[in-house]
Amino acid sequence: ILGVKLSDNLFNARLLLLVEGVTDRIVLNALLKHYSVNLKDAIIDNELVIHPMGGTDHIDMHLSTARIMLADHHLFLDGDNAGREAIKRENAIGLVNATDYTLSHYTDMPNDCEMEDMLDDAIYHDAILDQYGVDISVGSFKARNRKWSERMKIVFVNAGKLFDDATLNALKCLVAQKVQANPAVALRPEGLAMLQGLIGTLEAKL
Repeated sequence: ILGVKLSDNLFNARLLLLVEGVTDRIVLNALLKHYSVNLKDAIIDNELVIHPMGGTDHIDMHLSTARIMLADHHLFLDGDNAGREAIKRENAIGLVNATDYTLSHYTDMPNDCEMEDMLDDAIYHDAILDQYGVDISVGSFKARNRKWSERMKIVFVNAGKLFDDATLNALKCLVAQKVQANPAVALRPEGLAMLQGLIGTLEAKL
């Protein structure tokens, strides 16, 4: 429907967790299975399917997919301007209400934030240093006044390194792989608090 190709694993889904990108799916798949036995079983049985949307521009198409599949849905988006505007847009046309979404949020980040901000950078610090020669232990990255991707750009530029969309995507993949391998130690306390809220919401919808 509307250019959205339905993968086979959607047909048994009772709940679609719609996320922005593929790395969001990898990270949340690992974390939800680690922290919730109920969600782990639901993911294994394809009752809960984490579905990447490729951004926030075409949420309505993916919500239409959920309706066609007679599945419930929940949106998990970055808590930045793009995420907020997407929710406002879908709410205005009646496709999303307050129970249908979670924006990433952390008690120490009152401004913009994103999914990667939930993670403990210790799990990927060494990999970035080894692969890029960039030390993210500096203050400009540790400060929580900007979202993860913006802080990462500052650190790379200050280290004299190229930072473009390809670099950002590669870094997100690297981080996702580290979370997938080490979900038990992947979260900051603030990130765990947010994830627990999301887990409660998803369990209630199943």
